[in-house]
Amino acid sequence: MPTEPSTIRKSTHDLAMLFASQIVAAQLPEEVEEYFLREKKEGVPAIRRALTLPGTIPPPAFTAEQPGFKIDDTDLPEWIGNMEKFSAKFLDHSVNLRKSFPIPDRLPWQKVLPIFDPCLTNRQMVDNALKSQGLGVCESTDVDKFTGAGAEEPKLYLIERTVEPMSARSLPPKYAKLYFEGRMTRPIDLRRYGIGFGLYHDITGEYLDPRTVTLFPENIYSPYGLVAYGSWCPDYRKVDFHRHDVVYGDAVFGFREAIVLSLIL
Repeated sequence: MPTEPSTIRKSTHDLAMLFASQIVAAQLPEEVEEYFLREKKEGVPAIRRALTLPGTIPPPAFTAEQPGFKIDDTDLPEWIGNMEKFSAKFLDHSVNLRKSFPIPDRLPWQKVLPIFDPCLTNRQMVDNALKSQGLGVCESTDVDKFTGAGAEEPKLYLIERTVEPMSARSLPPKYAKLYFEGRMTRPIDLRRYGIGFGLYHDITGEYLDPRTVTLFPENIYSPYGLVAYGSWCPDYRKVDFHRHDVVYGDAVFGFREAIVLSLIL
């Protein structure tokens, strides 16, 4: 039977036309052109590496086995089940995470918070993962105003389950790229933090960051170049999303390191 042709977004078509005209102006070395003409499957990864939003930290060029604990010596199996139930209940998406993602054999932490993003926008995260279970949300800065606010392909993030961020405390956000360069982890971003906050509260009744702040160095508030952060505000009893200058650190600031897993194709 004939199949329906896939629909190409107008923005994708327009970008392709733009780059077709600019590839000549780029004056790439002939050996580079010949390599990608020969190794056609390498073209898509190269484009994804090159075209990123401001503030995005490049993923590691290779993967490596994580040191630390065997999966059975962590509480990930229990929390994988918690995340699957949370996704079905609040995110309207049923999933078998073990079958859908390449769960590593070892993890650097014993207490793990798995965060599944089925393809939400920042706005859907606020409405579904937080507000739908009765959590108050204060958007000191509109979450739609940060880079990375739109939906992306499904991902599974694994982070250490701690009340406070444990990595790079006091480090100004502008140094995030240096901190994460060469590491097998990425900084958690605003949307996945919100999903993780919702899951953590749903299971424990507690809150992330009541006295600290988690920075999201890849989520930029334009045109000022400020970075997003999230925390729990005890005085107003709300999850707060706001922005911060990239050049200043503080003892209450920190990153949450994440192992990022893509769908098994």
